[in-house]
Amino acid sequence: MLFTAILICFHSLTATDSFAGCVAGDCENGHGTYITESGNRYAGNWVNGQTQGRDIFTWANGDQYVGDFVGDKFSGRDTLTRIDGTTYEGDWVNDKKSGQGTLIWPDGSKYVGAFMDGRMNGRGTLTKSDGSTYEGEWVNDKMSGRGTFTWPDGRTFVGDFVDNEMMEGGTLTKPDESQPPKPAENQNVAP
Repeated sequence: MLFTAILICFHSLTATDSFAGCVAGDCENGHGTYITESGNRYAGNWVNGQTQGRDIFTWANGDQYVGDFVGDKFSGRDTLTRIDGTTYEGDWVNDKKSGQGTLIWPDGSKYVGAFMDGRMNGRGTLTKSDGSTYEGEWVNDKMSGRGTFTWPDGRTFVGDFVDNEMMEGGTLTKPDESQPPKPAENQNVAP
């Protein structure tokens, strides 16, 4: 009878969809580990029940943020590593990439530059895995504004971009200096 009661109690604890709460230490004012209902784990410092300081947040899927927290939000110069191999190292404000940072994709493509509200916004340089580069202005993750795009073969376009497309009126230069540059037509060069 006692064994049956223990087994029923154990089954009730393991049959629940998830557990949320402090699993180690002090999650009110001190150092502790907290697991959310969805399986995310925060290990670090707590002040008045909120995450505070330089700590680690790991999502249930394995993605991980290592950095500063202010009032339960990612904030500071920190690192996000995703299980697909994508990494971001840079500034965060209120859980969003904001400020200067470096974003590297699994294929080796790399963006170094400005972010705002979690997106590439402002001046930045994208170096794609095929060797092409874009240096210039970005708006909401798209090449938009004045910039320079260089293909792996050495051709270069200098001019205006709108939503990843080169606009007419820019200058296309070929690596063979004997050919004069000519104005380019609209061409999509999405990352």
